[in-house]
Amino acid sequence: MRVPLRWLAEFADVPDAATLAAALTQGGLEVESTLHIGPDLAGVRVGHVLERAQHPNADRLSVCKVDLGGGEPVEIVCGAPNVAAGQKVAVISPGAKLPDGKKLEKAKIRGVVSHGMICSAKELGIAAESDGILVLDASAKVGAPLGEILATGDAVLEIALTPNRGDCASMLGIAREVRAHFGGALRLPPVLPDEEGEPAAAPGKPTTRSTRSRARMASTMTSRPPGSMTTTSTIPTRRTSTALMRFSTSHGATGSPSF
Repeated sequence: MRVPLRWLAEFADVPDAATLAAALTQGGLEVESTLHIGPDLAGVRVGHVLERAQHPNADRLSVCKVDLGGGEPVEIVCGAPNVAAGQKVAVISPGAKLPDGKKLEKAKIRGVVSHGMICSAKELGIAAESDGILVLDASAKVGAPLGEILATGDAVLEIALTPNRGDCASMLGIAREVRAHFGGALRLPPVLPDEEGEPAAAPGKPTTRSTRSRARMASTMTSRPPGSMTTTSTIPTRRTSTALMRFSTSHGATGSPSF
């Protein structure tokens, strides 16, 4: 069974992939492997361009003073035409690795030392082409890992379920297991369908053994697994004009619900 952590996080508070895999394995769920989807943005942080000045020795280069959320701002030489003061940008510092695996080094560009790199979407591996640097939303927190801002990748746990753990054969089942290990809230999905129009009439009158009746009429059903396209099917009016479900509650009566 494959468990994408971003999907799992919709139901429970999820730690990092390595911590979660170790805890689930100790709890009896064998995690066979961890798959990583999308570019690795672990070395990329959110920076704030405080100043932009023309490079003294190059017409097409800029020298930017960038705040990375800790310590003094750094100078970064940038060749993108769209860089400007006030922007939130994606920055890789010397010593970190680019998404393609190359290690970034501090470099002197046309006489000015550049202490990092302001990245474009193409350099981050999230777009085939780009005209300039990637400009982030103004609300992005300075210094935060870019992976927390952009949902571009994910970790997927490959879990070997055993026959005695059928309770974990769903995302909600794994979420319950995660909550048992790490605590936090369990966020259950809504179970009632969206309804509109006039209430359906009860298909009968309450009897002496039934104190209450309920009815729901469905004319359109929508099937939409997470991450897929929406498919809507309308129940044929000639074959089945309505799909009607009736149930009753009674005091002391026995029997099963009728459909």
